[in-house]
Amino acid sequence: MLNWFSAQCRKTLYNMAFSSQFKYFGKCTKLDISGVVSIGKNVYIGDDVTIIVEKGATLCIGDHSFIGESCYIKCFGGKVEIGQNVSINSKSFLNGCGGLSIGDNTRIGTQSIMIASNHKFDDPEVLVKDQITKQGIQIGENIWFGARVTVLDGVNIANNVVVGACSLVSKSLPEAGVYGSIAYARKKGVTIGEHCRIYIKSWGSEPFLIHLGNHVTVTSGVKFITHDGSTCLVYDAQGKRYQRFAPIHVGSHVFIGVNSIIMPGVTIGSNVVIGAGSVVTKDIPDNSVAIGVPAKVVSSFDDFQAKIKTTCASDSELAGIQDYTQRVQRAIELQAQKQSQL
Repeated sequence: MLNWFSAQCRKTLYNMAFSSQFKYFGKCTKLDISGVVSIGKNVYIGDDVTIIVEKGATLCIGDHSFIGESCYIKCFGGKVEIGQNVSINSKSFLNGCGGLSIGDNTRIGTQSIMIASNHKFDDPEVLVKDQITKQGIQIGENIWFGARVTVLDGVNIANNVVVGACSLVSKSLPEAGVYGSIAYARKKGVTIGEHCRIYIKSWGSEPFLIHLGNHVTVTSGVKFITHDGSTCLVYDAQGKRYQRFAPIHVGSHVFIGVNSIIMPGVTIGSNVVIGAGSVVTKDIPDNSVAIGVPAKVVSSFDDFQAKIKTTCASDSELAGIQDYTQRVQRAIELQAQKQSQL
């Protein structure tokens, strides 16, 4: 009853403030409004949302739009315009310094980032922090962004575009279509399961021989090698070279660290961590942590999981801290506290 009453009070106060009708305005929402705000009808603004509109800036949110919990919208020096029937899912970050426009019927996945400003480094005589660009971001209508998409300053995206999860959009997408690291990999022939995070663009000459399960993270610099180039040194009786190809299979719930190399014919099981810089030449069993050149199993996944739980900060412990720097500092503090208790 108390929660319902609090929600109705918030609804009434915000209606009075913005002369509009809200379907719901969440608890613990933080508002810092010095500029112009226009919010349409039946707009849902979730819990713990932060909205900052500085003097001279404008924020417009169209009818029937949704702002998920813990989103952060900052408007300073530009106009942020969110169209009608737009969904911006939880923990997304919008920086509208150079102007940001999101077209109608657009869906933006959780933890996405849009930064309508940037820094150049062309002039060595000028500090990078002083070489600011404010080209703005224009996002068309009927767009679908997967989770954790990042869009940089100066990008224009046409109507009817799908951008895959964990993609970095640094250049404009002038035509309708499907874009992103996962979509690209699947188009090349890689088998990829659900809820994967992919941070590479190159899949070698036989991408159709690479198979990834669900919840797989492939970090930057990882290479999948599906053929043995050294066979070119061996010739048959007719003077022809030999060829060796072999598929790579990766299970589910796997993390492959930065700059690792997975060699031909390798199978990596499920619940596996591959340490950064490893060269995996042989199969890695389920529930393992492997590292090295060549990679060797150094612990079980159960031991790894127990160590993480007792030495690292969880997202639950960091809930409510919006500023990234503060989140990191708090995480370090919690890590130190937990390690001192061991």
